[in-house]
Amino acid sequence: MLALTSTYIKKKDMLPASAQELANDIFTFETLLRTTVYDLQHPHPNAKESLHRQYKQTGLTDYFVTSLERTAKGVVDAAKEAQALDIKTKEQQAARIAEKINRKKAQLSRVASAKASLAARSRARKKGGIVPPFENPFGKFVTKKVTKEGLAFFVGFKNGKRKPTRYDNEYLFETLYLDPRIRRLKSNINNLKCRLHDLKGELSRLEREKKAGVVHICFGGKKAFRQRREVRRRNELRSWEGMWKHRRRREMLLVGRLDGPQGSWMARYDVEKKIFSYQTYSGKWISIPGVEFPYGQGWVEAAVSASEIAKRNRKLPPDQQIPGWPVGSVSWSLKDCGNAVQVKCMVTLPEDPYKNFCYDDGCVAFDMNYDHFAASELGPQGELQRHWTVPLQMEGRTSNQISNAIPEGLEGIFR
Repeated sequence: MLALTSTYIKKKDMLPASAQELANDIFTFETLLRTTVYDLQHPHPNAKESLHRQYKQTGLTDYFVTSLERTAKGVVDAAKEAQALDIKTKEQQAARIAEKINRKKAQLSRVASAKASLAARSRARKKGGIVPPFENPFGKFVTKKVTKEGLAFFVGFKNGKRKPTRYDNEYLFETLYLDPRIRRLKSNINNLKCRLHDLKGELSRLEREKKAGVVHICFGGKKAFRQRREVRRRNELRSWEGMWKHRRRREMLLVGRLDGPQGSWMARYDVEKKIFSYQTYSGKWISIPGVEFPYGQGWVEAAVSASEIAKRNRKLPPDQQIPGWPVGSVSWSLKDCGNAVQVKCMVTLPEDPYKNFCYDDGCVAFDMNYDHFAASELGPQGELQRHWTVPLQMEGRTSNQISNAIPEGLEGIFR
């Protein structure tokens, strides 16, 4: 499924009555959509008829009810997928935080062992016994040197760009390096444990909601809804209310049908005049002029013309068949953008008949990098036969030169 977006059509180019009718239809659709979402999640236990028939009894056509149901199911399924993704993300975050806690604990144990070694040396000096050697748990990161005052320590840096910090004796090394680092590591571990505790609480809540089938849906967007907290003045409140109402009633979906002309019973598109028409809730047809698609105009025309071409081909002999796309459903979406309207066309592209799915003789795979193509050739059993690189110069070239260099590099691979 591919969604193609048209250019903006100014409402002043439409008839005033048609623009008002479109706004009313979008408002009605969004209002009924919220009701449909609630009814899907909370079906009536004693309902004798399906939800589709219940909505049809209110005077809506079968096609509009189908659009409402498809859109509502899409909203609920998207919320469930977002919930599953949120659970997966939080599980990964919890695992990373637990791993980080273990690393911090290992660092703390090394620092504590170094501090214990220094304490043992200090006790041995006070008792006048043999001073044990300092056990260095830091490896090459911390080096020691024997001086007149005792041991001097040099603490390096990871990047190696700065000179190692020198501590002239054991007391300075313990009080200026080990003790602050112990306090910092303990603080980091406690903060990470609090974060892990909060994540586990959120994760358990999400799992309970998933098991109970509870999903959170906010029509208009949670970000826009939370902006209400920042409102302090009356004029700001009116501005927020206008924005919020606009975001909650701005798009209407017209689901296509395979058996309909141009793939839909509710919408028509004049390929020559670039006029889009649809049937309103009241049964009238209104037109939107100047509907053009800057990207994919040919795909839209081929999709809406497929059913008409198929009807003509039924009456023509095999040698006079008109080439065209296979017949399929075409869905449309109307979006209110304030003083303009935007039309979306959703089509399914046919499969490429020239795409190769056979690998009996092996295949060639390549990967494009900044300055070269990396290619490899595989045999029929998937074994690597050879691999090579093709240089590709990007730096110092214009965009057109780069566009020409890419096919030249591909020619070098498949030559």
